[in-house]
Amino acid sequence: QMDAIPLINDWAGGVTVTIKDDFSQVDPSLVMGETITLTGEQAYTYIRGRFYVGDSTNISRMARQVEYFNGLASQVHKMMNEDIGTVAELYQTITPYMVTDMGSGTVTKLAQKCKGYTNGGVVSIEGESKMGEKFMEFYADEDSVKQAVFSLFYTQVQEETE
Repeated sequence: QMDAIPLINDWAGGVTVTIKDDFSQVDPSLVMGETITLTGEQAYTYIRGRFYVGDSTNISRMARQVEYFNGLASQVHKMMNEDIGTVAELYQTITPYMVTDMGSGTVTKLAQKCKGYTNGGVVSIEGESKMGEKFMEFYADEDSVKQAVFSLFYTQVQEETE
C-alpha cells in the first residue's frame, strides 16, 4: 500500500532528491530545483502528486518515482549491508500495510540472498502524451513496446558453427 511510504521513508532516514516539478500549489516546502531530504509526508506527496504538479502528466510523476525509489533502494541496501537485522525492523514497521504469509525470518533470508544483486534499472517505453476529453493520455510507440518486451523477456542465443 502506498500509505506505508511515509513510514518506510522515515525508517530509512529520509530520501534525498532534487525537486523536479513545481509543487507550489500542493506543498510549498517542495521547491523546484532544490535538493532536500524528504520527510514521510513529503515523500508521499512527491511520488504521488500529479494534478497541479508541473505538467500534471503521469510521465513526470513516474520520473520522480524512479528517482525516489533508486535513492530509497540505495539507502536500504546500505543499511542491510551494515546490519541485516534492519530488514526485520522494516518488516515490523510495515506489517499493518501488507498482506503476506511470509514471516520476518523468511523475508530476512530473502534479503540476505539479494544483497549481491545489482539494480538492472528501469525500462521505459517511448510515446506521446496528448490531452484527452478529461485527462492526459499516453500513446505508446509500438517499436518501443516491442523493444521493451524483447529486452525483458528474451535472451539471444548464439548458434554454434562447426
